[in-house]
Amino acid sequence: MKTMMRRTMALVCSFALTFALTACGGSNNSSTAAADTQPAAESVVETETVAQTDVQTEAQTEAQTEASVAEADTSQVSDTQGSADTTSFALYSSLDEFVNSSEMQDQIATQQESLAGSGMSVDITADGDRLVYTFTLDDTVAASVTPESLEEGMEAQASTFESIASTLKLAVDVENPVVVVEYVDSQGNVIYSGEFSATDQQ
Repeated sequence: MKTMMRRTMALVCSFALTFALTACGGSNNSSTAAADTQPAAESVVETETVAQTDVQTEAQTEAQTEASVAEADTSQVSDTQGSADTTSFALYSSLDEFVNSSEMQDQIATQQESLAGSGMSVDITADGDRLVYTFTLDDTVAASVTPESLEEGMEAQASTFESIASTLKLAVDVENPVVVVEYVDSQGNVIYSGEFSATDQQ
C-alpha cells in the first residue's frame, strides 16, 4: 500500500501538471511561448502515462494478494492483518502533511525540473482541504495568454481535475478535497484561478 500511495502521488502531480500545461498551451498554440512549453508538456505526459500504468498494475497485484490471503486461516489473517492495517493503510492526516512528505517533495522537484526553460514554473502547496498548483508565467508567456483563454482551457479539463481531487482520498484523510489551479505573472498577480472539487462530493 505504501508503494501504491507513492504511485498515487506521482499520478496526482504529473496528471494535474499535464492538463494545466495543456490548458495554458492551448490558448496560444501559434505563439513561440507555447512552442517552448511543448517539450516540458510532452515529458510530463510520458511521466503521467507510466505512473498511471504502475498504479493500475500495483492495484491489480494487491487485489490478487488480498484474494490469496482471504483463503488462508481466518484467525491467522485476523491477527496479522490487524497490525498491517494500522501501518500499511494509514492515510496522511492532512494535505499539508501529504505535500510536505519526502515522496511528494521528490515529485514536486521532478515537475519543477521538467519546466526549466519553458517560461513557467510551478509550486504545489496545501491550504486546508485544497491542493494548490501555482504556475508562475514569465513576462513573455504571460503576455501571450488572457484570463478568458486560460479559463476556457481549464473548463475543458474540469472533469479531469475533479477526478484528481477524488484520487487524493486514496492518500489523505480529507473529506472534501479540492484541486486549485492558478496562473500568476512574475509579480505574483493572479491571471486566472479555478477550483475543482472531488466528483463524489455531495
